Amino acid sequence: MLDITFLIVSYNTCAYLRNCLSSLYSNPPTRSWEVIVIDNGSSDGSISMVEALFPHVTMIANGRNIGYARANNQGAGVSRGRYLLFLNPDTVLLEPVDALVEFMDSHRDCGALGGKVLNPDGTPQSACRSFPSLRLLPFGRESPLTRLMPANRWSEKLLCKSMDFERLNLVDAVGGVFMMVRKEVFDQIGGFNEEYFLYVEDIDLCYRIKKSGWKIHYCPWSSVVHFGGRSTRSVGSRALKEHFRGMYRFFLTHYRLQPYERAILFGELFCGFWTYLLYQCVRRLRWHRKERMRVAQPSETDGGNGP
Repeated sequence: MLDITFLIVSYNTCAYLRNCLSSLYSNPPTRSWEVIVIDNGSSDGSISMVEALFPHVTMIANGRNIGYARANNQGAGVSRGRYLLFLNPDTVLLEPVDALVEFMDSHRDCGALGGKVLNPDGTPQSACRSFPSLRLLPFGRESPLTRLMPANRWSEKLLCKSMDFERLNLVDAVGGVFMMVRKEVFDQIGGFNEEYFLYVEDIDLCYRIKKSGWKIHYCPWSSVVHFGGRSTRSVGSRALKEHFRGMYRFFLTHYRLQPYERAILFGELFCGFWTYLLYQCVRRLRWHRKERMRVAQPSETDGGNGP
């Protein structure tokens, strides 16, 4: 058995996937390891790129997009590592992950572990979550309420904004962007729930890990830069629908909701979905308006004169 299996699900992210794999091979762990890429029907040459540039990578090529959860379960099914390290294709590894393995080896009660995730500008990205509640649900990372009031206490609690990302922390959940899971724990709880196509499957996994008696930690000793949403942009509006559908499924699966609470949940998600769409439309209109104004302004080289 190997020590680490890196699992990367990719969908039309060829350039980012190449950078991700290059960073991995530039920062290899000292432990035994393997890489499995699961391609969900890409049409951008991802498969041929991996086969040509990274011949040691195990490639699983699906003919269509079967979703993140199911694809990761595919990879985990043929993995040989004691630890599964789930990694987004739009990340760049900054150092080897040996520190994560050492922590897991020395903390036998740790079922899953999240590393440090950075934005491209070097600022910390919120890689941890509190489990959602009806009160916290409207204040997710992409919520207009969070964007308009970034310092509100509900967003800070849900997104762990007040946490010191330079220290070890016990958390509810870590994101699937950069997450190590003990293989025996992954098998014990049955892997990812394949009813989730995209989004929320990592929160669901962490919830079941904690419910099974294991701890989940955030560890800052290994880090990645995350460019964010490169696979989901290819999916378009379906990604937004899957996010809200996944959250609805999470609440109904894990919480015993009274009928009035189900009505509140549905109302929050329904309003949140359309509010987010409206918010995005307004942002696009403002951007197009600025572009039109910029193009219409005379350049300095023509002295402000017309044709």
